[in-house]
Amino acid sequence: LPMFVALVVLATLAVLVVPGLERRRALIGAFARAGLILLGVRLAVEGLQHLPDGACVVAANHASYLDGVVMVAVLPPRFAFVVKREASSMPVIGFLLRRIGVEFVDRHERGSRQRDARRVVRRAEQGADDRVGDLVLDDVGGAVPARIDDDLSVREIGQRVEADLLQR
Repeated sequence: LPMFVALVVLATLAVLVVPGLERRRALIGAFARAGLILLGVRLAVEGLQHLPDGACVVAANHASYLDGVVMVAVLPPRFAFVVKREASSMPVIGFLLRRIGVEFVDRHERGSRQRDARRVVRRAEQGADDRVGDLVLDDVGGAVPARIDDDLSVREIGQRVEADLLQR
C-alpha cells in the first residue's frame, strides 16, 4: 500500500508540471501500468491493432473501478474518457481525471444528463481539439447509460460524430 500511495503522489505531481494533454495522458497510462504491476495484476492485451485510425467511440461496461485503470493503462493517449460526475469531487483522483481531460457527466438528473450528452457530442464532433478526439464511454449502464438521454444512444453518438463504435 505505501508504494501505491507513493505512485499516486508522484502521478499527481507529474501532471502538475507536464505540458500538453496527450503527454499527460501517456504519463498517467504509464503510472496506471506501474500501479497494476504493484497490485500484482498481469495484463494480456489483444486486439489493439483493430482500433481504427479514424475517430472511434469505445463503449465499455465495467465491473469494478480497476477496469477504468486498465483502460487508461492500455488505450492510446488519444482517448478521452467520459466518467460519472461524482468522480470529479474525489480527492486527488478528481484532480488527476481533470488533468487528463475527462468529460464528467451527471447520471441522475434528466436535464443535466441531456445537457452533458450534448456537450460530449459537441466535443467529439470537434475531433482532436486537445480535449476530446476519441471517446471511451465507461460503464454504459451507470455513468453513461445506453441511452444518455431520451434522444441519444451510445450508438447514435458514434454515428453523429462519424466514428466507429467499439463495444466490450
